[in-house]
Amino acid sequence: MTVMTIPTPAATATAPAITTPLQTQTPVQTPQPTVPALNVAQQWLQDNQVSYGGRADSGETTTVILNTKDGQVFADVGKPIPGTDVTLTKVANQNLVFTVKGKTGKLLIPASSETDTGAQP
Repeated sequence: MTVMTIPTPAATATAPAITTPLQTQTPVQTPQPTVPALNVAQQWLQDNQVSYGGRADSGETTTVILNTKDGQVFADVGKPIPGTDVTLTKVANQNLVFTVKGKTGKLLIPASSETDTGAQP
């Protein structure tokens, strides 16, 4: 005897697909900190990779040695740096102050500079 099974409607029917629309999320953008633009004096210091090289004091004149990407430059305080419109305005409180077109930029003098060549009067 042969036994046949008859499929039931529940076994052969497929469940209807339930579709839901996908919700797209807008990515949250965190604000980026803004970096203030460099003024002309700060830009000159950065572009020329200026660092402190030493100092020589001789009575009325203070000359600062600057290391730049093009080599050493000797700058007298209060006078324009040769070949530029940049003036080394002052040396004070471990800072060199440079002025270009009324804008200033500061360069930190290392606290323990072994390259200081100046003799104090």
